[in-house]
Amino acid sequence: MGFNTPRSKHLLIWKDLIDRVHHHARISLKTTSSDSDPKKKKRREKRTTSRTYGQAQKRNKSSPTKNCTSSEVTKHNLRVSWSRSREFALHPMEKVAGLINSAKFAMDIPSKLEHLRHLKDELFQADPVLLSEFLRPLLDLLADGFSPVRKFIIEIAGDIGLKHMEFLPEIIPVVIAILKDVTPAVARQGITCGIDIFRCTLVKVAIQGLYSSDLDDSLESSWAWVQKFRDEVYSIAFQAVSDGRRLLALKFIEAVILLYTPDPSGLPEPPSHQALEGKSVDFNISWLRGGHPVAQCWRSIN
Repeated sequence: MGFNTPRSKHLLIWKDLIDRVHHHARISLKTTSSDSDPKKKKRREKRTTSRTYGQAQKRNKSSPTKNCTSSEVTKHNLRVSWSRSREFALHPMEKVAGLINSAKFAMDIPSKLEHLRHLKDELFQADPVLLSEFLRPLLDLLADGFSPVRKFIIEIAGDIGLKHMEFLPEIIPVVIAILKDVTPAVARQGITCGIDIFRCTLVKVAIQGLYSSDLDDSLESSWAWVQKFRDEVYSIAFQAVSDGRRLLALKFIEAVILLYTPDPSGLPEPPSHQALEGKSVDFNISWLRGGHPVAQCWRSIN
C-alpha cells in the first residue's frame, strides 16, 4: 500500500493524533504522581519561581526604576506626575476657553455646573492677564436660562472681585443688574456677594486714604461702583417684597452700619503703613479724619 493515497494520509493523521493523546496522558500521570511526592513538588515550584524571576529581571532591564531604592522610585513617580500635570498647565487659556464653551453648550444643569466648578478652580489660580481675557465671556453666561447656573456664575464673579478688586468696575454693574433677576435665589446671591465686596472695598479705600490724599484710578472707580450697588440694595430694603431679598438687604444695611461704627475695644490709631502692607487688619472707622473719602461718604448718606 502506497503512502500517497488519500487513505494512507488519513491513517497518518489519526496515528499522529493518537500519539499526542498518549503523550499528554503520560505527562498528566507523571504530574499527578509527582504531586504526591513533596520533594519533587518543591523542586518543580522552585524551577517555576526561578523562571518567573528571570522573566521579571528581563522586564526590569527596560524599566527606569530598576535597581532603585523605594525613595528613588517615589521621586521618580513624583517627577512623572509633575511632568504630566505640567502638560495640562501649558495652555491655561485654551483650557479656560474650553470650559466656558462646555458650560455654555451643555444641555442640562448638572453638566453645566460641573464645567463651572472646574472653571472656578482654574480662574481662582489665574493671573490678572488671563482674567482680563475671560471675565467678559464668563459674565456673558448670565444669559443662561437655568437659574442655578446664573447663581453659580455670580458666586464666581464675586470671588474674583474680592481677590482682584481692579475688576470690580466690570463686575459690579452685572451684580446690580442681577438684583432684578426673576429668580429670587439669584438676586439673593448678588446681595450676598455684594456684602463682602462692599466691606473689602471700604477697608481698602479707608486704609489707602490714610496715607494719600488721592485714590488711584482703579480703586476710585471700584469705590464709585460699590456705592451705586449700596444704593440699589438700600432701595430693596424698603420695598414690599417677601421673597428673601428684603431680609438680605436689611442685613446689608446692618453690616454697613457696623462698619461705620467706632469700635472702642479696637486700636485707637491705625498701624503704620508698613505694618498694613499685605496683611488683614481689624478695621476701625475711628481711624479716619475729616476729608477722608469714606468719612465724606458716610456724611452724605446721613
